[in-house]
Amino acid sequence: SAHAADPAETLAAVSNAKVGTWRGLPASRNTLGPVNAPIRIEEFTDFQCPFCGKAHEVMLEVITRYPGKIHLIHRDYPLDHNCNPAIQEPFHPDACAAAFFSRCAAEQDLYWPYEALLFHNQRKLKKAAMLSFAETVGLDTAKMNACVMSKTTHQAVLADIEEGIKRGVAGTPAFFVNGEAIVGARPIEFWEEKIQALLREGTPAGSAASASASPPAIASATPPASDSATPPSAPAPTGSHPR
Repeated sequence: SAHAADPAETLAAVSNAKVGTWRGLPASRNTLGPVNAPIRIEEFTDFQCPFCGKAHEVMLEVITRYPGKIHLIHRDYPLDHNCNPAIQEPFHPDACAAAFFSRCAAEQDLYWPYEALLFHNQRKLKKAAMLSFAETVGLDTAKMNACVMSKTTHQAVLADIEEGIKRGVAGTPAFFVNGEAIVGARPIEFWEEKIQALLREGTPAGSAASASASPPAIASATPPASDSATPPSAPAPTGSHPR
C-alpha cells in the first residue's frame, strides 16, 4: 500500500547515505554492498510497479541478513512507453520520470533514501511530488531539475532498458543472480534458500555472467500474474531495440 515514509527513518537513512552507507552496508550510486561480494544480484525494476516495491523490501532484508555477501545493483526497467521502446502503449506513465529522478539523486549520492521514498509513494509520482521528496532527503532541487532534463540521464536509463530487452526482460521485477534469471516477486524464504545454496557452492559472482556473451534470456519464463507486472500487449523481446 502507498504510504509516506517515516521521517525519522528517512533522516537516519540520509545521514547514513552521506557517508556512503545504507542500512549499515556500503552504498555507491545505485549499488549496495561490497563490489567483491560472492553474490551479484541485478534487480530490473519499475518505481510504479507494486510487485517491485514488495520485492525490493524483501531484497533489502535479504542483503541486510548477509552483510558482505551480496552486491545489489538497481537497474531501471520502467514499463512506460515514454522511454521504453518495448512498451507500445501507456501502462505506468510516470515510471520513466521516476527513473530519471532516481538517477539524479544518485548524482548527489542520495540514491537509496530517495529510492525508498519513491517506492513508498508509488501512487504519487508526479513531478511536484518527486521534487518534494528530493527536498525531504536533502537534495539540491535546482540541480535535480537540470539533471532530470539532461540527455546524459535519459541515456543512462535507456542503457538499462536496452540491457533488459537484450536479456529478455518482459515484466518487473526481474532479477539476475550471478547471471541466473529469476522472474517476479519472491518470498524471503526463496531468497534465503537461493543465497545459502550459492554460498555453499562458492560460485564467483562473475562466472555465470561472463560464461557466455549472451546472458540467458527470460522471455520464455512466464511469471504468475500474482507476482510481477507485465504490460498488456508487450511484444516478445527481440534482443535489439527497435529504432
